Amino acid sequence: MGLSKTKLHAARPPAAAISEANRWILDPLDHGHDEETIALTLRQIVRVTLVATEVGARFQREGIGTDPMAWMLAPRRAFDGVPPVEACVTQTDCARAVLIHGLGLDLDIGSGALDALMDDDVADEGEIFEPLG
Repeated sequence: MGLSKTKLHAARPPAAAISEANRWILDPLDHGHDEETIALTLRQIVRVTLVATEVGARFQREGIGTDPMAWMLAPRRAFDGVPPVEACVTQTDCARAVLIHGLGLDLDIGSGALDALMDDDVADEGEIFEPLG
């Protein structure tokens, strides 16, 4: 669930509306006067920062030639077509992204495969142990 699906305060200037397809094509060093404002909690900012750090570390560790920022800004199947920078403000999608990069999964893994990995832990037959003592 991305920013567009959460109940965050967002205000777009009517005269300078940004299309959904181009909303992340921004110069981070520009002052930017007529752009979308999104209110985030401190925890949400930390979640996005955690994911960005994980992405950068993985790409460097594995020698992936893709720009980590490009991964963060592009729509991803793991987040139902929402860019990770938006999706990862939620606890669930933050955990999904950390799982993707911590386990070195496909960079555009489908949400169904992730759901299977993230299902509640159910003990397999080999994981059942008798209590000690």
